[in-house]
Amino acid sequence: MASMHQLIASGLVDDEQIEDQLRDAVRQAQLAVEGAEIGVEQAENGFEKANEAYKTAQVMVEAQRVNIEGQTELARLGTNFNDQYIAIEKLKSDLSNFKVAAPISGVIERRGVEPFNMATPQAPAFIISDKDSMTVSFRIPRASSAHMRPGDKITLEDGGSAYTATITEISTMVDAGGLFSVKASVLYPPSSLYTGAAVKVFAQSQKAPGVLLIPLSALYYDNGIPYVFLAENGRAKRVRVEVGIFDAHYAEIVSGIKVSDRIINTWNARLADGVEIVLV
Repeated sequence: MASMHQLIASGLVDDEQIEDQLRDAVRQAQLAVEGAEIGVEQAENGFEKANEAYKTAQVMVEAQRVNIEGQTELARLGTNFNDQYIAIEKLKSDLSNFKVAAPISGVIERRGVEPFNMATPQAPAFIISDKDSMTVSFRIPRASSAHMRPGDKITLEDGGSAYTATITEISTMVDAGGLFSVKASVLYPPSSLYTGAAVKVFAQSQKAPGVLLIPLSALYYDNGIPYVFLAENGRAKRVRVEVGIFDAHYAEIVSGIKVSDRIINTWNARLADGVEIVLV
């Protein structure tokens, strides 16, 4: 097809034809612009829809994340709750099977643990005393433990009064001080004996049956060596002896004299070995 300039130049086209062609070209251009505008509008609409879909997807993802986190937290709380519930049920079971009972009946003297506090094995929860049967504790050396037995009687002094007690227990293990612990029971003690009070104990710490005893007034010492005076043929005779156990009044003589000897038990400033004596 020849161009419009060529048609004009050749004289084959008139003015009306030219105007028609121009109008056609303008309409085509307008249609092309309108089509382009429609394409742009469609593209904008598609972008807006895509953007809305993206935002909707973001909201759904965030909601799903929150839901998953919530379910996870609920699962964790449920696990903790179940663990706590199991622990509580176990404590209930333990408490139902556990009972605290005092070994004796008596009066509570002191409480060592407060309600709802933790108790420790090192400290007693309660101190209970049986006023019908009280126990006295004391310690003895090894030499004395060999002469004491459960069932032996001892004497207690408290406030000028004396009481009788019976040994119930003698430890077979020494304590930190190298002594043996002894316990004695006082049956039906008077009200004047108090729990925790200190008393004076008199016990048989040594025993020597069938031995020779002399009064302590007849026993003398020279540089730690014991001796006595015997009456022989009207004169005093100094004799060295071996002393065993003794108390406040008598002493055991292991060797040095015999039962038939006559001992001088009256002190005199002139009493000496070989001096003449007069028996009264």
